[in-house]
Amino acid sequence: MINGLNAALSGMQANAARFDRAAVQVANAGTSGANGAESAAVQGGGELSDQMVEMIVSKFGFTASLRAASASSDMLLEAIQLGDY
Repeated sequence: MINGLNAALSGMQANAARFDRAAVQVANAGTSGANGAESAAVQGGGELSDQMVEMIVSKFGFTASLRAASASSDMLLEAIQLGDY
């Protein structure tokens, strides 16, 4: 059951990092680089929407991992109560 909590925590960390990477790309959309060229997110046209979708997917992934952590925690508490510890 502790492994379930560890897996859920890893999932939350991975999805938070995924969200952050996509958010940086969205925030930098339309900005100029060092040589004055527009960012790739604006030039490509579709990349900005791809990053927005990535943010939404990572949000749902984080929520799923959070629910897994909650379920694992509930099971652990139940096991402790059953064992009269």
